[in-house]
Amino acid sequence: MKKESSIVFCFLEPSGYLMSCLRTFSEMYHYHVHLIHKPLKSEAPFVLKTNSYIHLYDENQYDKETLISLIEGFSPELLFVGGWNITKYLNAASFFHNKGVPTVLGFDNKWKGNLKQWLAIPYGKFYLSKIFDYAFVAGQAQKKMALKLGFKNERIKTGIYSADLSVFNELYQKNKLGTSNSFYFLFVGRYLRLKGIYELWEAFIELQDELDNDWELICIGTGDEFENRTIHPKIKHLGFVQPNDFNNVIRPNGIFVMPSHVEPWGVVVHEMAASGMPLVLSSEVGAKEDFLVEGVNGFEIEAKSKDSIKKALLRFMEMSSDEIRTMGDESHKLSKRNSPEKWSETLMEFVYQKSNIRQE
Repeated sequence: MKKESSIVFCFLEPSGYLMSCLRTFSEMYHYHVHLIHKPLKSEAPFVLKTNSYIHLYDENQYDKETLISLIEGFSPELLFVGGWNITKYLNAASFFHNKGVPTVLGFDNKWKGNLKQWLAIPYGKFYLSKIFDYAFVAGQAQKKMALKLGFKNERIKTGIYSADLSVFNELYQKNKLGTSNSFYFLFVGRYLRLKGIYELWEAFIELQDELDNDWELICIGTGDEFENRTIHPKIKHLGFVQPNDFNNVIRPNGIFVMPSHVEPWGVVVHEMAASGMPLVLSSEVGAKEDFLVEGVNGFEIEAKSKDSIKKALLRFMEMSSDEIRTMGDESHKLSKRNSPEKWSETLMEFVYQKSNIRQE
């Protein structure tokens, strides 16, 4: 009887977009995917949509030894660990690395050069880069972090995050055919101060007080600051919305705004670009490197600056619907830089390369 091909993922917080990539990978290559993860957080209760190839396991049900036994039973051709914060995941990576199973570390931490990161370099060089064969990271700032941790350039791949383009490409096609006389800004994210929500709300309200306009601000998400949200007639707070339900929110003449103080990447940027929305992104949003071209499909703003947000919003308020749509078309083009298919091809490269190259 032919053995089933399988890979194992150990993740802290799985998401809808991760599941899209796993479904695509499993269907492209007919691999079984065993996903071990912690329970979902209440502020981001994504529905984990699976298929017949994907199997889910609650990490809380296993200690260090039983987790390794569980994984051994799958005879994996690859072990992927998301992040380096869970000790038993790292123990498993060390165990299977020594068994000759290719191991991949995924992360979105940017290199910032602060004291904490400099102190982490020995840990990376003498441990992480020894138990992981490869690093799969978000973008160039994360690649720099991987290099600092001791991974060789040829052992690093970017593009770890991809939106579920089947959902957002469909929204783009729908909106190209649609018409709307209303204009709006859209925020999607957790309600936390570091997401820049208060600066955004203040900037938007000031523009309502200063200008005669019909723009509204739609906010999607929940979190610690949800109960303290700013209430205004033109600000709509919709709470958490599943990605598949964005069809009820996104319409023509919308601008996506992410004013985060801290944002290592931001998959939602890819999602909104794919749906054909122009972008306003803070200087701290990592995903801007792939999906924002200044003045072509949106504008970069200064993090923590209400005035910078206000200026960017005003620039869009002064545009016509045609100008906004043209920028949205450019966003959609840029969104093709990554996809679940490209993500799957990268993952399969790790499987094919197996353990021919080991960190020295």
